Amino acid sequence: MHHENLVWPDGLTADTFLQEYWQNRALWMPQALPNFVTPLSPDELAGLALEEDIASRLLVEQDNGDLALEHGPFAAERFSEIHGTRFSLLVPDVDKHLPPLANTLKPFDFIPSWRMDDLMVSYAPDGGSVGAHVDAYDVFLLQASGSREWLIDTRPVSNTATRPTSDAGQLAEFTPNDSRVLEPGDILYLPPGVPHHGIARGDGCTTWSIGFRAPSSAQLVLALAEQLASRMLANTPLDDVNMQRGQSGQLTPSSVATYKDAWRRAVDLDDSQFTDVLGRILTAHGDPDQSDTGATDLPARVRSAPWTRLAWASDTTEDSTDGNDEVALFANGEPLRCSRALAIALCSRASTDASNWMGKDVEVLVGLFESGVLVDDAVYETDE
Repeated sequence: MHHENLVWPDGLTADTFLQEYWQNRALWMPQALPNFVTPLSPDELAGLALEEDIASRLLVEQDNGDLALEHGPFAAERFSEIHGTRFSLLVPDVDKHLPPLANTLKPFDFIPSWRMDDLMVSYAPDGGSVGAHVDAYDVFLLQASGSREWLIDTRPVSNTATRPTSDAGQLAEFTPNDSRVLEPGDILYLPPGVPHHGIARGDGCTTWSIGFRAPSSAQLVLALAEQLASRMLANTPLDDVNMQRGQSGQLTPSSVATYKDAWRRAVDLDDSQFTDVLGRILTAHGDPDQSDTGATDLPARVRSAPWTRLAWASDTTEDSTDGNDEVALFANGEPLRCSRALAIALCSRASTDASNWMGKDVEVLVGLFESGVLVDDAVYETDE
């Protein structure tokens, strides 16, 4: 069963959550997805961990309490070998490898889709965990099957030093001040930097980690600098006609001013130019191996491919009422133009009927389908 929206606790709404909790404080969300039944069993998850193109990980508890980290793909025999021990299996990008699972993520559409990183699914037998740790991103921890006890430390300042003998990033010290046992359909939201520890209580425990990322300030500045440099003419020397006489080897004030002025001119972008650069950066995380499909016949219904990252931006600050105004659409780092209505449709987790669009929008759909940014919606269909 697929839910359209989260059930918020204590009279919250998506808007008040974003104002009061997002990137700020933890939130327990009992039965946020009522009657949730996981479409992915532990055995099916283990099957994904056998595949070559999936970066699965295994954390096996050692006698001293440390967790030994192993990287997949794994042989089926490995799971037999660790039977009876405490371990955790982590499988990232499950929503990309099993596209129909993306349908279950629609309740999180109130956060811009370009922020979503992936759906990671973990399995642990009774007592298994990944240790106490912190994350550098926002995450909704959905209990998919079985039970998991979460212990968290919500105090403003926590010791985030890791154990020197652990290769899994376990915290050296962890003193929780809140805890709950989550059952299927319950969610724990955590902003970046909150120490937490999840322990499987009973067997059959699978947890979905729906992670949202954004570049750090340093990453953004570096990416902006690369984009700006690529736009500038190569091998064009700086104009230093007003050079002052100085001592041998001196960086004179006039030289400093010349170079500083060159930097200012390079970064002095108006809102439209900055939006173009930013759109390219924030969506440039699609599948690096994505290439033209060679297909030319547009299916009846299309949807963004599993690895596609999309975003859009308006040229004006006023929202259109009819959706027919033209906006900038960014697809895996490449900009193009289409109607606002089409941009919104493509950035959602829903499919769109190709016959609903006209003129330039049809050309956009065809081009995106041929390049692999869009796929036939049948990819997302389930057997239900």
